[in-house]
Amino acid sequence: MVLLILLVGYLFTRENKVTVYFGIANSELNELPLKLSINDNIIYNDTLINYHFKYEVITTRLRSGIHSVKIDNTNGSPLKTNVLILFNQHLVIEYYSPCGKKENCWEISNSLKKFRTE
Repeated sequence: MVLLILLVGYLFTRENKVTVYFGIANSELNELPLKLSINDNIIYNDTLINYHFKYEVITTRLRSGIHSVKIDNTNGSPLKTNVLILFNQHLVIEYYSPCGKKENCWEISNSLKKFRTE
């Protein structure tokens, strides 16, 4: 029983590789200045270029649990949300424009949770 508790504790406290894919899902938009931070650590601060069906890929190390994702861009207000990341998961962040009543939309998804912000 003690071994099981130690094993579960180890799995939830070690850092895992998490692949972050992000891209532009709009054929008319060619580039977008973007600053992406997870848990207040900036992991991307550059211009995102639209390669049509190809994502920018960054691999980072995160512990399992809930993480804060913040997206800043010049085309709209910043988005801050929480995402649940478990062992070897990925995170996909896509930009849509125009979307509904607002000028832009972001979709953030992983294999456990998928939602669209408008």
